[in-house]
Amino acid sequence: EQGRALDLEDKDRDLRNLEANYFWHDGLFIVAERDGQLIGMLAGRKNSKSDEILDLKRLVVTTGARRRGVAKALVKTMLFFAQNMEYK
Repeated sequence: EQGRALDLEDKDRDLRNLEANYFWHDGLFIVAERDGQLIGMLAGRKNSKSDEILDLKRLVVTTGARRRGVAKALVKTMLFFAQNMEYK
């Protein structure tokens, strides 16, 4: 994300335990790959105040993959799963 390294001790600490931070909260974590390389990721979890809302928590696309529809595909995938998980 804009050339910054992951900060697993502070801003990016949620990535240290995807199960606890996303899957255990009726959420999801999606990655996009091209030729075996990670080019994007999206994370969402249930809203803390409403069981009907899935919050988008992370959306990252590598610099080289931007403006190629990666973010759009990730969001469409999230919306598909959100509907199937009965979020509004």
